[in-house]
Amino acid sequence: MAKKRSGIVIPPGESSTIDVAFSSGVAQGPNANVNKKVLVYSNDSTAQVTQLRIKAVMNCETPILVASPMIANFDTILVGSKPSKIIKLKNINATQSTLVVIEKPSPEMATTEIGNTILKPGEFTQIKFSLSGMIEPGLFYTSLTLETANKPGSSRISIPLKAFIRDKTAQDGNKLGQ
Repeated sequence: MAKKRSGIVIPPGESSTIDVAFSSGVAQGPNANVNKKVLVYSNDSTAQVTQLRIKAVMNCETPILVASPMIANFDTILVGSKPSKIIKLKNINATQSTLVVIEKPSPEMATTEIGNTILKPGEFTQIKFSLSGMIEPGLFYTSLTLETANKPGSSRISIPLKAFIRDKTAQDGNKLGQ
């Protein structure tokens, strides 16, 4: 709750300025609405309290990227298979984003193909993840990390890849302890 200030006297017929500051850190995403109110108390018997409503639309300049789905989950696959998954990446901000790969999976394990690396506001691109078939049985986990060239370090996204690689002989339960 804001601190109530008192003791400021404005003589009849005079005016004053009320400075209002708020942090945009509460804004969630681009074009987020922020609503605040200021209460002005008066000794005027007809209007003892005046409420000033302040509304702002925060337009974040940092390009923000959203992946859908958020993870490339291959579930359970057989060793040697080479499945692919496609993730959509959207620029949800009001500025253009140029994608730069920061970290990618080892090419011996998985490959990534990014469609368009320049995204205008609201545009999508597709990222194709393909497993190599050279992955040993067990849990496989890696990720692709991208950021925007416009503002390095300010807008990063990591997209995890996950798979459980099953040995071919595990189909009949021999390797799974059944």
